[in-house]
Amino acid sequence: MYDVLHEKMLHCKKPIFPILPSINTAGAEVAAFLAKGHVNFADEVTLGTALSRIMNAPRPANNEIELFGVDVPRIRRIIDSIPADGYIAPHYVQALLRSAGIPIVEEFVSDNKEEVLAFARRTGFPVVAKVVGPVHKSDVGGVVLNIKSEQHLALEFDRMMQIPEASAIMVQPMLKGTELFIGAKYEEKFGHVVLCGLGGIFVEVLKDILAAWGDRHLAAARELTKLHEEFYRGTVSGCLEWLETNSPRGEFCLVLGAGDGAFAAAEEELEPLDEVRKLMADGVDKKAALAQVAKKRKIPKRELYNQLISEGDGSDND
Repeated sequence: MYDVLHEKMLHCKKPIFPILPSINTAGAEVAAFLAKGHVNFADEVTLGTALSRIMNAPRPANNEIELFGVDVPRIRRIIDSIPADGYIAPHYVQALLRSAGIPIVEEFVSDNKEEVLAFARRTGFPVVAKVVGPVHKSDVGGVVLNIKSEQHLALEFDRMMQIPEASAIMVQPMLKGTELFIGAKYEEKFGHVVLCGLGGIFVEVLKDILAAWGDRHLAAARELTKLHEEFYRGTVSGCLEWLETNSPRGEFCLVLGAGDGAFAAAEEELEPLDEVRKLMADGVDKKAALAQVAKKRKIPKRELYNQLISEGDGSDND
């Protein structure tokens, strides 16, 4: 019978989905049938569930991306005009975001203190001041938040203009939200890579991880997708020691390993059939073991039993 079914499934123009009621007494034959690359459903309910999921699966996404509100030619012109050193000046950033239809916070850039103060008076305090020129602004004291008066802003302007490589000061209204960083790069053998993550001070993040979760495996990528990307692989505590001799400049992306308890739990996790066999080896009746594992794993009991039979276990007439 199984040979006939095999031939029919090979040549029939319509799909055949077998439900084999004789599996309890024909374990060897069913195993040989499945070894030919076929599938077997434990019962009508399992087959119906599978078919309904296929019918209700969403259609594949359209490969053609529609960029509503995105001025692609202008974005290309802006990118082509960026200097060879890769540094993107604030006015380039604003133009790129506007061309992509992304709303941005109003900002003003100038090396004239009176112009900066006038902008702050117009938009209202508090404001944020950032130095223009150095790539890693926070590392050189080039970012000041929550400036609430003209006097404070004037003092910060004078101070930040003394920072090496400073060419101007950028002022923005002070807003609240979640800080993010984003980057993109094209890898010849991989394709486009987009990086997105939370902002913040890297060393403080590591200390929080160490205090809350304990030491664990860690990989840290600095300036990922950029020209001078760098990697550290080790532990959280080891990374903190590494940072004592390697200044944490730029953006970091972290990949954390699970703690020792999670590793142990993963190692102890058994496949459903192995768990059944373990219970049976410990003296649990086969039916009870099947019922226990099926309930725990939310697997139909008959399906689990059929798998056990197909692998040559429990071939009695239970």
